[in-house]
Amino acid sequence: TTKVVDASLVTTLTGTAAAIAAAATLDANGTTTLKADFGATVDEGAVAASDLNTISGRTTATIDATAATAINGTATQVSDALADTQINHDADFTVTLTNNSTATAAELIAINAATNQPVTATGVTAITGSISDVNTVLSAEANQDTPGDAIDLDADFTVTITDTGSVAATTLTTLDTD
Repeated sequence: TTKVVDASLVTTLTGTAAAIAAAATLDANGTTTLKADFGATVDEGAVAASDLNTISGRTTATIDATAATAINGTATQVSDALADTQINHDADFTVTLTNNSTATAAELIAINAATNQPVTATGVTAITGSISDVNTVLSAEANQDTPGDAIDLDADFTVTITDTGSVAATTLTTLDTD
């Protein structure tokens, strides 16, 4: 239709995260009118974290994503979705981070803490963070290039340390051997 669709009486949208996000985008574009506090119930299956973030940006109500079996995207997208108190999720979902992406060590730690399933970060090419946070990530990823760790990384990522001031040389050499 070329007219605005009025869905302002709808209290809950159900479906895939992509379909609900598309409806939220139509609302943002002004071609559909949704209730400001519409609820959302996401179907079972893999979801894009960016879709959950889009939905959250258009409603003040709760988003039920407890049926999601995987939440995927960049580390920033996934950590933002998991930190959003409007988005309900359980801890039984996998995460696959986008290929050729970057992550902060703090994001990887937060993602790992939110799920009891593996975090596949083999596409992450660069990690930035404090020595302490990077060491926490590396301890969760005990065997590089071996699936099954809490955080799975490739062996060919760069690390940028954000600590300032004095750092013990042995700390850097230990980090380099991990």
